[in-house]
Amino acid sequence: MNNTYEKLEEISTKLDHLITIKSQHKSYLSLDEASQYLGISKNTLYAYSQKGIIPHYKPRGRKLYFKVSDLDKFITNSLKRK
Repeated sequence: MNNTYEKLEEISTKLDHLITIKSQHKSYLSLDEASQYLGISKNTLYAYSQKGIIPHYKPRGRKLYFKVSDLDKFITNSLKRK
């Protein structure tokens, strides 16, 4: 029972974070923000971007940014595969 409660708390926290990001109406997210948005590690997100699984942008050739609509497509496609 305790494990179920912990999972629900984790899901609740992730949903709160997603709602916060969506309410800010950001079009692009940093690597940190995008990894939190997707619920995956920064290393995994970086690997996905390098393999072309998730598109990324480097406006000044330094930091990676991810378009929210691309992240949403990735989520939708991931759910369809399950």
